[in-house]
Formats: sequence, structure tokens, C-alpha cells
Amino acid sequence: MPRRNPKKGLNVHERIILFVLDRAKRPLSQRQVSEKSGMAWRTTNNYMIKLEKAGYVKCKDKRNRLMCEIKKEKKVESF
Repeated sequence: MPRRNPKKGLNVHERIILFVLDRAKRPLSQRQVSEKSGMAWRTTNNYMIKLEKAGYVKCKDKRNRLMCEIKKEKKVESF
């Protein structure tokens, strides 16, 4: 699993997830993010949890689905 280098910020998987969420322009489920990114669902799930704890992503429960989007105040400028 790629480690986060404090000097570099986000790792490749995290950047891919943020890129997919940014391009979607609407909240996506973790399954949708995994399908659009080409990553396994488990990998996507692990990194989405880390991104949420770090404050980059916010997730809400909608009809038994966890829908996630980029937090506006933490938007990453370059992927």
C-alpha cells in the first residue's frame, strides 16, 4: 500500500479518487468511485475513509448508500 509522504501530500490513489469526485460534479457512492477509477472496491473504501478523516471528502448516508463528495474548502487545485 502506498504510504503518504508528509512532504508530498496525497498519494496516487487518493489523487485518483479526488479527481473522480471532482469530475462527477455530484456526490458518488463508493461503488461508483471504484468503477470510475478502476480500483477495487476495498481499496477505494480504505482511501475514502482516510480522505474523510483528513477532511478532503464528506460522506452522507442516503437511502442506505454512502454518498461522498469533495469538501469545498479542501478542494485540491492540481491532481
